[in-house]
Amino acid sequence: QYLRTLADGIMVSGKTVRTDRPRLNVRDIPGFNRVLRRFIATETMSADELHEYFPEGAKAEAVALDADGQWLSRLGSEKVTNILVEGGGELAAFLLKNHQVDEVEFHIAPKILCGKGSRTVVGGADPEALAEALDLKNITVNMLADGTVIYNGNPV
Repeated sequence: QYLRTLADGIMVSGKTVRTDRPRLNVRDIPGFNRVLRRFIATETMSADELHEYFPEGAKAEAVALDADGQWLSRLGSEKVTNILVEGGGELAAFLLKNHQVDEVEFHIAPKILCGKGSRTVVGGADPEALAEALDLKNITVNMLADGTVIYNGNPV
């Protein structure tokens, strides 16, 4: 929840909305009363479907991503400069591949999702070799009561 208080908005994919029905708000932080903008990365969700998941008072905006980052420029002009991307392996892969990420922070819960069909943290095409992996530099690791946080200020 604390990370959300630092953001101007929260983004998930349309698939994450349909699968998890997230609220995309800040809860249980005394004194925090700012409403974050909710961004849904989708090309297929209609305004009616978005309204179904986010009724009045909990509005969400559909965002069509582009590889050159024009969507980021538009949001920047609206004074949205810090977006917390929370869900969707394919969304994470797209943003990382197109260099639209400034910081990476993984929260690892003491849980394991098993099975070939389990959700991935980052989607995209399978690498041919380990050398194709995204390197994280300047890593900080913190142990919390409910898991581990791995933070990196600049994905390479």
